[in-house]
Amino acid sequence: MGKYDIALKTVTSLFPRDYLGLVFSDFAGEVHQADKEVPVQSHATDFVLEVREESGEEYLVLWEFKSRPEGRTMRQALRDSVLFHGEEGPAVYPVVVYLTGRGSSLVVEDYVLEVRGRQVIRFTPHVVKVWEISRRWLLYEAPIGLLPLLPLADYEREAGELIGEALARIREEIADSRIQAEMLTGMFILGGLVLEPQFLLRKLEVTKMEESASYQYILGLGEERGIQKGIEKGIEKGIEKGEERATRTAILEFLEARYGEYPGSIKAALDTITDLERLKRLRREVFKALTLQEALGVIASAAGGAGGEE
Repeated sequence: MGKYDIALKTVTSLFPRDYLGLVFSDFAGEVHQADKEVPVQSHATDFVLEVREESGEEYLVLWEFKSRPEGRTMRQALRDSVLFHGEEGPAVYPVVVYLTGRGSSLVVEDYVLEVRGRQVIRFTPHVVKVWEISRRWLLYEAPIGLLPLLPLADYEREAGELIGEALARIREEIADSRIQAEMLTGMFILGGLVLEPQFLLRKLEVTKMEESASYQYILGLGEERGIQKGIEKGIEKGIEKGEERATRTAILEFLEARYGEYPGSIKAALDTITDLERLKRLRREVFKALTLQEALGVIASAAGGAGGEE
């Protein structure tokens, strides 16, 4: 897994709804990271979201982030869409995000196969070109989780000034120092695609990035293989912790959206569950609950009795 992949997987797992906003500006429904693993045959898909619209429509959103444009991108995305869909699998909505590539002939938006003049395949995934996104929108209006994309977006102001304002917004809106660290690290890694690393290090708070699993991964890139393996295990642990937080947040957002309110003890009860698989099972059970009381009972049972109605 490359450094761009690890950074993007981390921030998208922390803010799945924010990244879905890149694709659907009017989305209303439930979204969370998919439980299923990326098929071993997959070479393109970086991240999978499970989506359920308010209308009841359900589908997977397959994300591929490209740090550099490649001629095989569309064929890989097509293959992965077929792998996930399978013979009787869920509907899939493929998304290709080009991080760089302005003016490149390799930045394409579809794949067409013709045989004897007849079009037999036309594949048109949703394409996002980050350099076409307004930095003003990212900085002042977009959900906070999209801020790591800021250095790659299109805007006329000096990059250092923008990064300073982004740091201020991250500090103001995110209280958790570990999530702050992941955001700063994501901005550093992605910014390195278009800006000098030393410039970014001067602008970003390096000491604040040290809590980030992604940052620790970068530090280990040049070390011996045995040490790298240990670091990678630490990264996976960090990602798992991020997924735990995202799953708890998904449960709380669901309760608030469905029932309007919930007892204050629920958050503390969810915090007592530290096993990711248990949290994922709990999320599914809560989503199936027909009443608030039933949902609270499921949570209380999973948390060993904590979190019932106050």
